[in-house]
Amino acid sequence: MNKTLYTVVAGIILILGVCFQVSAVSKSAKQVKADTRAFFKEDPAGIFDLIPKLQRLDMLDYFDSNIDKEVENALNGKSKLLAATTEYVCVKISKGVTIELWAPQPEQSSMIIANFTYSIPTSDGNIKVFSANGYPLNSNWKPSTIEDFMLKIEKNSSLSKADVIALADIPIVYYTINRNENTITAHLNIKEYLSAEDYDQISSYFKNSITYKVKPAKNVFSIIE
Repeated sequence: MNKTLYTVVAGIILILGVCFQVSAVSKSAKQVKADTRAFFKEDPAGIFDLIPKLQRLDMLDYFDSNIDKEVENALNGKSKLLAATTEYVCVKISKGVTIELWAPQPEQSSMIIANFTYSIPTSDGNIKVFSANGYPLNSNWKPSTIEDFMLKIEKNSSLSKADVIALADIPIVYYTINRNENTITAHLNIKEYLSAEDYDQISSYFKNSITYKVKPAKNVFSIIE
């Protein structure tokens, strides 16, 4: 093999080697094991901006030392860490806001679910799904809508679908986590703000909750009938 050809081949091998290493590093980054304590500490998704990192570190220290103490957040309010394991973290951000971090099993999953619950003026919530490194995870999760809760309306019903949705006004949904069952349940919360008359008129058209089975290895959420 002449010198020029040897140089070209060597260069190709070097480039392929570098590409392989970059690919391997990239793949490894995507497969970071979920750890909710580490996620809370580093906050790669920026969901704990109201609690600076030093305060988050203090919260972990207090929790590990069984010290019942709050820290000051960026709004001059008080925040408190209620639970902190590698699988589950619960933070009271303020009087009316709680954020849960959950790493569903199996342990090799990189999925972290953030459950935002707002209790003031009425229970409301939101779910976001992240990878362990803080990026939005490519999953089939979609927030539950009012139509997801609707039961089949019979032809002889006094109200149409449009009537029922209009009476529901502002559909509010909050979520709860069942770590033992690997499920998330969406709860339709219209009773708290509708008049008793309106609620009685439309409550029979809705199911109260929807439960989703979480399959973290496939990044899939499926409704349990």
